[in-house]
Amino acid sequence: MTVLFVQRIFIPFVFVSGMMMQMMTDLALAIVFSLAMSLISAMTVVPMLAGNYVNNVHRNKTPKKLDFINKMLNMFDIGMKKLSNLYGRFLKWAVWHKKRTLSCVMLVFIASLCMLPSVGMELMPSSDEGTFSVTVKAPKGSNLDTVDALSLQVEEILEQIPEMVSISVTMSGSSGSIMGSSEESSISCVLVDKNERDRSTDEIVEEVRNSVKNIAGAEISVSSSSSMGSMMGGGVSVEIYGDDMDKLQEISDQIASQMEQIEGVRQVSSSLEDQDTEVALQIDKERARQYGLTGSDIASQVRNTVSGFTATTLKANGTEMDIRIVFPDESMSTLSDINDLSIMTGDGKVIPLSSVAEITMENVPSSISRDDQSRYVTISCDVYGRDSGSIGNDIQAIIDQMTIPDGYSVKLGGTNEMMNDTFSSLGLVIVLAIVLVYMVMAAQFESFVNPFIINVYHSFGIYRGNFPAVHYRRTSEHDGVDWLSGASRYRCKQWY
Repeated sequence: MTVLFVQRIFIPFVFVSGMMMQMMTDLALAIVFSLAMSLISAMTVVPMLAGNYVNNVHRNKTPKKLDFINKMLNMFDIGMKKLSNLYGRFLKWAVWHKKRTLSCVMLVFIASLCMLPSVGMELMPSSDEGTFSVTVKAPKGSNLDTVDALSLQVEEILEQIPEMVSISVTMSGSSGSIMGSSEESSISCVLVDKNERDRSTDEIVEEVRNSVKNIAGAEISVSSSSSMGSMMGGGVSVEIYGDDMDKLQEISDQIASQMEQIEGVRQVSSSLEDQDTEVALQIDKERARQYGLTGSDIASQVRNTVSGFTATTLKANGTEMDIRIVFPDESMSTLSDINDLSIMTGDGKVIPLSSVAEITMENVPSSISRDDQSRYVTISCDVYGRDSGSIGNDIQAIIDQMTIPDGYSVKLGGTNEMMNDTFSSLGLVIVLAIVLVYMVMAAQFESFVNPFIINVYHSFGIYRGNFPAVHYRRTSEHDGVDWLSGASRYRCKQWY
């Protein structure tokens, strides 16, 4: 009956998918198998031991060398009798004072419900793995020496941390292209074991954040490295959906500025911040028509000049190789070089590109994310000193107070979205488990009232004890490190 009872509880997990299935399936199987083995031992080993050592008749026949077992069993019997008498007196008092007992239970139940908002929620607990990373982003076009100088300033601060064990640095600089590139330094830090330090990794990370924020000329982010946090997508993120990038930028700036005012929010960033610089050509159609040119004519000539074109194909030893004609890189290194680029008109004359087009430098997103054929922007932040659930509630309150234009929508994503889905699935499991357990008990007791009373009692136990058990402290986010093209360096420092 015990195994059947447990199976009825864990059968609802068949209907769960996603993260809840990954989290709870192993637990459900472990409990089912352990109780199955417990049933086997209860039917075999326990009766044998009880028959040989618990029965008073067999106790007198126990060899002297095993007499300590009888003494232990006698002490256990005395303790159980005292506990049984104490429980009997308490139960008798509760039966004769029904109103007081029910009032106390209801007060504890209501107090537990009132405490739920202050407990906070988070999907998974943070793990102190003793590692964190620092990302130093230099301005666009910075060479490797500039990135190295900024990185050294951060390293000097990190070296002052007494818990530090080793520092590894990987950096990349500009390749000299007029289009620009990402120039950054990634610093991986390892701390001593958590048993050998008084501070947690999150506390050390917060100290580093406060120390490096005064370094000018660089964008510096510090994040603790947690395998569980990375898997769950730690921190809090907001997703903004719409079509116009300028409007998305406006809404994201408004939300980001208010998120920075929330207590416990650190390092607010937007996916639109990671932008590339490109050369934009605005063709003057009227002037191009005067020279007998179309927009496609100008675009093809610029493409052939910048990217080159295939002049012919060389065949040698049965293989074919394209022969491309391209300008040297030095001839296309500045905007003035592109302005002076030669364009052939319809009557065979040569004019500079600036005669028919305006050349500008523009910042564009490095990538455009889409979901269900709609563009969206992600605003993310780290969390310190608070749980992501309460911070998510604060952000949701900000979103609810905003006036979102028609055609645009804003919602919480990342860990909060996953947490809501997980708890929804957990609620379904709890309801199905209660129904199945009630059906089994109703068949066993041949009554519909008694199982209902027992289930109500267990419901009070769930609210008083189990709900706070699923509320965890914060999970930190581990920023990824992009491997970039161009020059690179690697440096490692180790104390132990």
